[in-house]
Amino acid sequence: MADDYSTIADDHEFSKSKIHQFLKEAGDMRVGDDAVEELRDELEEFAEKRGSQGVDHASSEGRKTVRREDIRATRR
Repeated sequence: MADDYSTIADDHEFSKSKIHQFLKEAGDMRVGDDAVEELRDELEEFAEKRGSQGVDHASSEGRKTVRREDIRATRR
């Protein structure tokens, strides 16, 4: 049975196919759908949090544009 990792649009920002590819490249193992879903959820949560913090940082600096430095400033 072939896995279907098409890029059909859904409610996620990261495609299942790309997450599957990342996991496959990390090691020579099979990758379960549940692992793909979990990593995708964690990446989206991380991106939303860092993005929001970057927006807050840019705003506190009096800018309307989020820059690389704003995202980097959110590292802790």
